[in-house]
Amino acid sequence: MVAAGYEARSFGVRSAVPSRTALRYCPRIRFVPPRFERYREVFLEHTPLVEPLSLNEAYLNVIKNL
Repeated sequence: MVAAGYEARSFGVRSAVPSRTALRYCPRIRFVPPRFERYREVFLEHTPLVEPLSLNEAYLNVIKNL
């Protein structure tokens, strides 16, 4: 699990909790698959200079040359 919504947090589910643990804490939890290609599209709308860090993080160079 990468992130947890506020509703799940009230059951003790936090970011980076394993899915099995999250399901045990919150049996009605819903897992939403990531949309990595969409993330890439949005990043590239702002700059072609994207340095991925992890599954859901990246550095974007958005400094404009003067």
